[in-house]
Amino acid sequence: MVQDPELTRAVAAIPQRSERQQDLTKLVGAFVDVGIMAQVQNTNNQIIYGRRGTGKTHIFRVLGSNLGSKKNAVIYIDARTLGSTSQFADPSVPLPTRCTALFRDILAEIHDNLLEYVVNIGGPEAEASLKDLDEFGRVVTEPFTTRVQDKDATRILQKSSDQTATGVSAVLGANTQGKIGIDSTSVRAVEAERSINYAVASEDKILFPAVAGHLRSILARLGSQLYILVDEWSSLPTDVQPYLAEFFKRAFLALPQVTVKIAALEHRSVFRTQRPNGIIGFEMGADISANIDIDDYYVFDRNPDRITDVFGDMLVKHLRNELPPDYLEKQFGIRTGQELASKLFTERAVFQELVRASEGVARDLLNIFSTSYFAVHRKGKEKIERGAILEGARQWFE
Repeated sequence: MVQDPELTRAVAAIPQRSERQQDLTKLVGAFVDVGIMAQVQNTNNQIIYGRRGTGKTHIFRVLGSNLGSKKNAVIYIDARTLGSTSQFADPSVPLPTRCTALFRDILAEIHDNLLEYVVNIGGPEAEASLKDLDEFGRVVTEPFTTRVQDKDATRILQKSSDQTATGVSAVLGANTQGKIGIDSTSVRAVEAERSINYAVASEDKILFPAVAGHLRSILARLGSQLYILVDEWSSLPTDVQPYLAEFFKRAFLALPQVTVKIAALEHRSVFRTQRPNGIIGFEMGADISANIDIDDYYVFDRNPDRITDVFGDMLVKHLRNELPPDYLEKQFGIRTGQELASKLFTERAVFQELVRASEGVARDLLNIFSTSYFAVHRKGKEKIERGAILEGARQWFE
């Protein structure tokens, strides 16, 4: 069976990471639900923990596929794509600037995805929603400007003039008359001129009420629920994480039309920090729940037989994605993980050794399996033996 050319090609073609699989149908087809999907397919704000390679990205991609509809706008954000070199390599950049820039990146992703969503679903409210989106984009991209009085000057101008006129007149006749007159005129004018200069000050800040207000208006017009799925949270700098969590809380968590779900590594995530003026970040339980740990579902020692079958089914689905339709069934009579373990491996215990060596990490299982498969293939054997599993595990972990 190991020497079968189609199977060999399929083993080599299995993607080692979920994001490498661009065919969403194959990604969904390779998913084996152990009871997690029912706990995340809801409108609750949640943090999903799990070690690297346990399937957090796979769960989010499948969740997005399940939720996607005309009533749900689903936005998947890979935190590894956020930020710039200055935020990670330049220690002189102030923390507020780094936090604000990262949050702007997230808001820009939301704007672009909502724009595509509105255009795709159309409807009578599409035009009004697009206008709201324009305002949302303006709030996201433009700095906050204020007019500040810079200079106040008052100038007083005085004008004055004095005029005096003297006149003598005489009339000669029967009676002699005379008239003497003196005219005096004085003119004074006062003008006051005041000039005020203003300076326009720009601040790199985001108004949370404006962000929340525009989102609320857009989603109310469309009658939609917005799901924000943030993957690889732990790739962000730890000093930035609690402030980013605070931004999420102020902009999104107060809106019932918005649901936030975050995938993270438990020991490399900082969702809150204590400051002299209070707590910054999420309040666990009140703001967001963190009761799902994928590792709890894949611990081998807790239920060896069930976990062995789960990983067997997962391996069958991955192989089926890369093989011609019904190839495993027609060529080898394999439909389940149990049948794969008994036909591709010398015995079930050998496959169980593979599952134990992976320590509940699906990515490790796929890599150890691939290494072991090609080691046996080079020797011309038809089934994978225990020695190949042990050597494959040693090579992979070293």
